[in-house]
Amino acid sequence: MAHSDASPRDAASEDAVVFGGVPEHFNLAIWEHLNSGRSEAACGVPTRFVAVPGGTGAMMAALSDGSVDVAIALTEGVVSAAAKEKCASIRVVAPYVMSPLAWGVAAGATDAAPRSLTELAALPEVRVGVSRMGSGSHLMSFLLAEEQGWDASRLRFVVCGDITGLRRAVRGVREDGEPEAHLFMWETGMIEPFVAAGEISQIGVVLTPWPCFVMAARAAWLDEARPTGETNRDRLLRVLAPCRDAVAAFLADPAAALDAIAARFMVSRGAAATWMRAVRYAAGRELPRSALATAAEALRRLGQLSAEEASLAPPERLADPGCVVLTADDPASLAADGGALDEAACASPLRAQAHPRPAEQEVEEPDDADTSAGAVARRREAMAALDAYLRSLGGEGVR
Repeated sequence: MAHSDASPRDAASEDAVVFGGVPEHFNLAIWEHLNSGRSEAACGVPTRFVAVPGGTGAMMAALSDGSVDVAIALTEGVVSAAAKEKCASIRVVAPYVMSPLAWGVAAGATDAAPRSLTELAALPEVRVGVSRMGSGSHLMSFLLAEEQGWDASRLRFVVCGDITGLRRAVRGVREDGEPEAHLFMWETGMIEPFVAAGEISQIGVVLTPWPCFVMAARAAWLDEARPTGETNRDRLLRVLAPCRDAVAAFLADPAAALDAIAARFMVSRGAAATWMRAVRYAAGRELPRSALATAAEALRRLGQLSAEEASLAPPERLADPGCVVLTADDPASLAADGGALDEAACASPLRAQAHPRPAEQEVEEPDDADTSAGAVARRREAMAALDAYLRSLGGEGVR
C-alpha cells in the first residue's frame, strides 16, 4: 500500500493535484487510490495524497501556501476558515463523509479521573484538553457543554498540542490531587487502542450535527488555467469521480476493509466494524445546504464566529458552483452505504473494552473476549505501534 508523508511540494508533484488529509481510517481508501497510480490511469491527471497530521488547521495553512491543492478537512474547520477569510479564498469543492463524526469524550483511568459526565456537572470548572484553540477538539467541547446543560463559562482549556499531550493531561495529577485535564475529545475509532490498553477511559460520545468531512480548495487555484487550456477545476472534477469509485470498491469488500483498517491503525476488528457500519461517504457532487448552514450557525452560537462572519458564510458563497451541487436533501439520502458486515469477522484479541457508544453503532463483541495478560500486552504493543506510526508522519493526527 502506497503511503506518503506530508512534505513541501517538490518538482515531481508540480503537475499533480495534491490532496492533504489526516492519516486516519476515513482517508484510507482515497489515500491508497491517489498514490497507487490507478488514479492517474483512470483520469489522466497525476495525483498525490500527503498525510497532514496537524489536522484541519494545518490543512487550511497548507492550502494558503500551496503545499496542497485540496484539503480533506472537518466541515466546521473549513466553514470557519472560509468565513474568517470572508469567503474570498477557500471554497468547498466536494462533499466527502456525510455521516456525523463520533467524538469520544476521553478521561484518565486513574482514581482522580472522572468516571462519568455526571461527576463533572457539580465541579466549579471543567478542564478540557484541546489540541489547540479553535480546533475541532476545542469547538466540540462547547457542543458537549450545551448537550449536558453546563454553563460554558466553566470550561477551562488546557492546550496539549497533540494526542500524546492530551492523553498525558488526563492521566496527569496536579498538586491538589485533581487531574491536569478532566477530559479531551477525539474521534472514537482513533482513541480505541488507548482505551483498550487501559490507559484512558471513554465516558461519552458527541456526534456532530452535520456531515463531518468536506473537500476544500482555493478559488484562485480552481480558476487557474493549465497549458492544455483546461482549468484546475476541470482537472479536479476528472479526479473526483474515480475517487468515489475507489471508496465504493473499498466498502464493497468489507472483510478486506476491516483487515486494512485494523492493521494500519492498530484498532480491533470490532472497532473497525463499528466505524464501517456508521460511516456514509458522499455518492456524488450533491451537498445539502443544511450541512454548511448548520455548521456556520453552531460556530456563531458557540462564539467561534462573529455575527458578521456568520452572515458572510451562506452555503451559496462557501460552495464552488462548478464543483458542488447544493440541494435541500437530507445528508443520508446522498450517501453511499457502509456495506454489509459479517459479525463473526469482528473478533480480535485487541477487542476494545466496553465503553459508551451511540445506540446505532453497537457491535456484538465475541463471547470469548481475551482478557489475559498476553492480550493486555498485545494491546499495549498496538498502542505503542500506533504512537510510532503517527510520530513517523511528523505529528499525532491533531484535529
